[in-house]
Amino acid sequence: MGSVVIDPYVTDWLNLLVRWFHILVGAAWIGTSLYFKWLNNSLRHDEDMPEDVGGEVWSVHGGGFYQVRKYKVALKMMLGMLHWFEWEACLTWVSGICLVGLVYHLGADVYLTDPSVAQLTSGQALGLGSLVLGWFIYGGLCKTSALFAGVALTLGALEAFGYSEVFSARGAYIHVGALLGTCMAANVFFVIIPGQRAMVTAMNTGFAPDPEKGNAGALRSLHNNYMTLPVLFIMVSNYYPMTYGTIP
Repeated sequence: MGSVVIDPYVTDWLNLLVRWFHILVGAAWIGTSLYFKWLNNSLRHDEDMPEDVGGEVWSVHGGGFYQVRKYKVALKMMLGMLHWFEWEACLTWVSGICLVGLVYHLGADVYLTDPSVAQLTSGQALGLGSLVLGWFIYGGLCKTSALFAGVALTLGALEAFGYSEVFSARGAYIHVGALLGTCMAANVFFVIIPGQRAMVTAMNTGFAPDPEKGNAGALRSLHNNYMTLPVLFIMVSNYYPMTYGTIP
């Protein structure tokens, strides 16, 4: 089975619109992530602050002055004003998967498969199951392995090698980025947001919030920050063969 045939004019417009939307929501997600990383590193804690305050920072931007204070657990007085940073991650991942589908799966014979690497049909080359598998392996390592960094790096390299044994060089390259992006989005939806919602629910029902939920979310958020730059690099460099090609 070859590539799905669609009017090139239609695919060009779909590619342009989805790519623009992916960049727009991705900038919102990554910008927010980097801002909160900076914020956590800039917080200062004074002795006269309450025990449940993790620190605060003053900043100036756009002609205004801002005071931001971090609390270690949810406070009942602010629950009605909470803003959840979740849809930026969701829309970035969904639009990214749609873009991979438009470029690589609809045009699998051109961009994804390589007869000199493996004899695959377009249907066999989807490879999305590997993204789910990668997330489960990564999630398990976060919970059980004391040697997380080394083991994760080794398994990531093995998965990249596995892609290169199945897909074209460019197809393997983009799937590595898609795997990292999937882990980042899954961190938000399966660990960070649920943990924060559990803390809010505990506060609403009169129970003391479990700070470990916040700690787990903070760890995954830190991982997301480390994965951000590699994902961005793969996003913008997959049109340059020198970034994924090899010299014969």
